[in-house]
Amino acid sequence: NNRGNLDAEKIEKLDELGFSWNPDQDFWDEMYDALVEYKEEYGHCNVPLGYSENPQLATWVKTQRQYKKKEKLETVKITKLESLGFSWNPKEDQWNQMLDTLVAYKEEFGDCNVPRKYSANPQLVSWVSSQRRSMKKDRLSPERIKKLNQLGFEWTRRKPTKPTETDAETDQESHELSLFD
Repeated sequence: NNRGNLDAEKIEKLDELGFSWNPDQDFWDEMYDALVEYKEEYGHCNVPLGYSENPQLATWVKTQRQYKKKEKLETVKITKLESLGFSWNPKEDQWNQMLDTLVAYKEEFGDCNVPRKYSANPQLVSWVSSQRRSMKKDRLSPERIKKLNQLGFEWTRRKPTKPTETDAETDQESHELSLFD
């Protein structure tokens, strides 16, 4: 308690002025409230660094992750952040989201060979290519390699077996031209 040696009258006057007896906690609560508003607007808690509307919030979010990693974040704060859907490792979460997207692709098409011109999800095309590049450069963790291998991921690209929109257009054009033969 910071009220220490102050008499009741001074404490009351400071309270009336809105004096903060615990500025660190008050700041944390203020940032948490800002994060709640951010989530309501954007649907997640991953405030990017350089967030122009509230750069301090982005720094605070990063700091919460660092404090938890160093085991310096109180359990009550961890629980409060987690109840909001706070991600402690957004890059890992994003990777797992893309893996789930690849699983759905495989369920639909029977393999993990996403064509380069797969217009339904260009982000998946890019992610699959990135996994292959990372593997070639020995930058993919054994855990990620295992997850992709279990899915039947092919590390070398092969010619697509699925017809693409352009293949269908070419077939139609060939058919139309053969009518003139």
